[in-house]
Amino acid sequence: MKKFTLLAGLLLAMVVTATAQSASTKVSKTIKVFDWLNAAVVDGNQVEGGLHSYVNWAEVTTGASAKLKIAQVKIGMVITLTDIAGDKSIKPASYRLKTWTTPTALPTVKEWERIGDMIVVADIAARDLLITGPANASLATGTTVMVKSNAMSIPELFVYVNGLVDVNGDGSLTATDLWYSLSSTSTTSSGYILFDNQPVGTTPASISASSGFYDGITSAGAVTIGTSKRFTAMPTTLALEYDLVAGITTLNNVPIVALPAAWASPSFYVSDGTGLFQLQDCWIKTYLTIDNTKYQVWTADNAFSNGTAGVASGTFKLVIR
Repeated sequence: MKKFTLLAGLLLAMVVTATAQSASTKVSKTIKVFDWLNAAVVDGNQVEGGLHSYVNWAEVTTGASAKLKIAQVKIGMVITLTDIAGDKSIKPASYRLKTWTTPTALPTVKEWERIGDMIVVADIAARDLLITGPANASLATGTTVMVKSNAMSIPELFVYVNGLVDVNGDGSLTATDLWYSLSSTSTTSSGYILFDNQPVGTTPASISASSGFYDGITSAGAVTIGTSKRFTAMPTTLALEYDLVAGITTLNNVPIVALPAAWASPSFYVSDGTGLFQLQDCWIKTYLTIDNTKYQVWTADNAFSNGTAGVASGTFKLVIR
């Protein structure tokens, strides 16, 4: 009887001790399931950190619909959202927890950053909302964004560089250096050429699609407003021509030429149908930034249209090389 009492006491002591000292389950072997059992050891959404999967932001942030628990949150964890509404979303989309300022509450949407995919948006405004929209997560540096219709009404591809690259060429890294265009201009990529006209003595305040951006030229020919021509640099053998008679229809207007600031300064000529005359000393050079791309803008200081009265269209041209 004494032995039984002693054994019972020892067993009870061991159970009490094990319960008191262990707040977690300790294992010394790998946990596996039987080969014939179609089951997981643990649900991925029940672990701390790692990769979780939810339907939308409502299941991740504070609220009645939240399924992510505070104890499961860990800096660097990744979540995949499988159903995000809006033109900017690619389904599914993944986000990494970048910061967590209040560990007693679930992270805010802005503390997550989107990673690992290309985003497609309708226009430049929608692109900018990716980083300024109050309900959007931030973007990881290096994220690619395709804009269906940019300021020139054509598709353009951007990389989010977040001030790490001097995109606009002003010699400094600032908050305005957010997007690097893979479709626009730099010293290594393509750019746009503009021909337009404005009243004499004025400097253009903006450049729009109606002014005539050009891309895709493969052969010589006169440039007309509304056609597209793109170059990787100013052509050395191909002359770009602007019909001054057809292009400048308002008296006292002057021609304007814009091209990427990364390119060398152009040479200007005037053609009257019989000869080609250099015209270098009547231009005012300014700079203009469009969608974080810097352009050099050349505005003539003479009212060319005054000399076109009675001249047939196509016989009086501005030529740049």
